[in-house]
Amino acid sequence: MTLALANPMSRETEGRPIDRPETRLATRLAFLVAGFGLAAWAPLVPYARERVGTDDGMLGLLLLSLGVGSLVAMPMTGILSARFGSKPIIVSGALGMVLFLPLLTVAATPISLGLALFVFGAALGSLDVAMNIHAVEVEKAAHTPLMSGFHALFSIGGCAGALLMTFMLMLQTPPLVATLLSALVMLTSTAVAAPRLLRQTGHQHGPLFEIPRGIVVILSGLTAITFLVEDAMLDWSSLLLTSKEIVEPSRAGLATFSSQSR
Repeated sequence: MTLALANPMSRETEGRPIDRPETRLATRLAFLVAGFGLAAWAPLVPYARERVGTDDGMLGLLLLSLGVGSLVAMPMTGILSARFGSKPIIVSGALGMVLFLPLLTVAATPISLGLALFVFGAALGSLDVAMNIHAVEVEKAAHTPLMSGFHALFSIGGCAGALLMTFMLMLQTPPLVATLLSALVMLTSTAVAAPRLLRQTGHQHGPLFEIPRGIVVILSGLTAITFLVEDAMLDWSSLLLTSKEIVEPSRAGLATFSSQSR
């Protein structure tokens, strides 16, 4: 289904233009936070498996909880962003990731870990949709291509998150402390971005949902396959290195860095 977007050419309540240096900065920071938070979790997968004490099959289902949470949140995010604008969704999604990233290191049962991953994934999915809506609004107002630069910040954030988490784990930093420090980086970035995000309310000019057809179906299928491969690499590469005893668990995040810097 296709989600309707807010009018990209609308103006903010104070009459200021949408495309400004501060709105571009806020958009880049939103992408940075999303990539950073996701990559900061990936090096912790071997630790989560050892803590929960599950086999590969059950672990696969638990990791799927993150994706399910994202899929559940994404359609709702599109509706809310169309009604209220993307700013509150971006801020709440980022704060959700900040709050639940440390919880992923203390969940000691499959149920608690699955629930934490579900909410973490929902926060990520909400942030993902809202920041892309925000990026579309800024790019269209700028009348110049900006989207590739915005998405580059997601990969840069992913590299930074994987490297920082791996570095802290190599220094024998407890995973909970490492995630708290990573969450602080995300919280600081969100605090800088929040007052610079667009404040206008979304304007709905069509149906909230439309049945996809034609080339949209093909593109969505290709996108799904691409993200399936990417997420599989992100979630399982660190486990592959540790299970084959290629590296210690504290260094497994290097695989996450490689997948983000491809």
